Amino acid sequence: MFKRTLIFICSAFIFSGVSLATGYSSAHFVIESTVDKELLQHVRASAETFYNIIKNNFYVLGWEQPLRVYYSQSESETVKLLKPYGVKYAGNKSYYHIGSVPSVYTHHLTKGGKDAGLEGLYYAISQHLIYKSFPRSPGWFKKGLGSFWAQQVKIVKGKMVVSSPQASFDYSLRDNLKGGLRPNIRFLITRSDEQFEHLPYGFQFARELFYWLYKTGNLNKYLQQVSTQGYKISVLEEATSKSLGQINLELLSFLKANCFAEAHLAEALTSDAPAKKIQSLRESIDLLPNYEQARLELAKCFLQKKEYQKCKENLQLLLNNALSWQYPKAVQLMGDSFYEQKDYQKAIEHYKKAWDNCSDYLYKYRIAYKLGNCYYYLGNGDFAKQWYQRFLSSRWDCDDMKQCASYARKYIQGDTAGGSTTSGSTR
Repeated sequence: MFKRTLIFICSAFIFSGVSLATGYSSAHFVIESTVDKELLQHVRASAETFYNIIKNNFYVLGWEQPLRVYYSQSESETVKLLKPYGVKYAGNKSYYHIGSVPSVYTHHLTKGGKDAGLEGLYYAISQHLIYKSFPRSPGWFKKGLGSFWAQQVKIVKGKMVVSSPQASFDYSLRDNLKGGLRPNIRFLITRSDEQFEHLPYGFQFARELFYWLYKTGNLNKYLQQVSTQGYKISVLEEATSKSLGQINLELLSFLKANCFAEAHLAEALTSDAPAKKIQSLRESIDLLPNYEQARLELAKCFLQKKEYQKCKENLQLLLNNALSWQYPKAVQLMGDSFYEQKDYQKAIEHYKKAWDNCSDYLYKYRIAYKLGNCYYYLGNGDFAKQWYQRFLSSRWDCDDMKQCASYARKYIQGDTAGGSTTSGSTR
């Protein structure tokens, strides 16, 4: 672990060749960044909301000294910032450092030019909250609880929503569970930090343990008890009112449902065969009927097949719940359905709902582009230009939207007249 002072940090940034400016300062965070003001505002609001949600909903303490966040435009800038300290950045979404100046290094775009999202920032905030509240906690506890918070706690209209598991592209855990692998909590929580790092599936088992504790209503009780009684097996048994054997059996059932559903979803996302994709998604939903991401992906499949009614049926679960973290995407997909049927007025109604409910900065501005398209086809050039301008205001650097950005600029400048009938990322 490297040590430094604030002066050393500033000097290192000079030598790194990355020019950062303090864009935000509060009691909780000081954010220095190279991104545009609007994106920085989104990062700031998300960090503050996530911090308050975790602090107010779980048994954790806040912090007095602001956490310093270095939010770069690209992964390459993060690598340059860390290089003077001798840190070999491993391609993770963030790097968290505990020292005289607690710090987080993260970025907007990955090496491949894709949006990195905020999961890395959330994970680092989670690690700092754990460090402050449980300063002597073992590695399995830090990584399991931190990844549960970062990956599955979502912010919807300023409220906390705990999502279903995300698609896991490591099928080996599912295959090993099928082959007889069983969770062994005693073995997990008695490992040293170094042993845990090399424990097969240790990270996944630790995360699922905390997810299971949350779903069974025992997480806060457990967090409260470990803060005073430590991390012994007896503390877990007391918090859950279950024996270790019962915990292992329930966690196995919980793991199978979630892990198998995740794996089926991942298989669907990586398949190029429409029939195989639909089969995998249906298998995922059979295991978790309320699996929102799987429902959304299945609706996309039917939209591609132009089976609009089946698309709507699979979106209904999400459309009926405005507090679902997938609600904006579901409403947009309904807009895409109407767009493909050339019902641009209904498409606008749904896209505007998606716009009003979406808090994801980059995803939101994809909606702006589609609204511009709708107004173009309705012959309303002024509104088309307004929405294209909103789209462009987000500084489109993601590779998959550069063609759209180029078209929008030309249209606003009056250099083009026309589009296509597709609802995808390009006209």
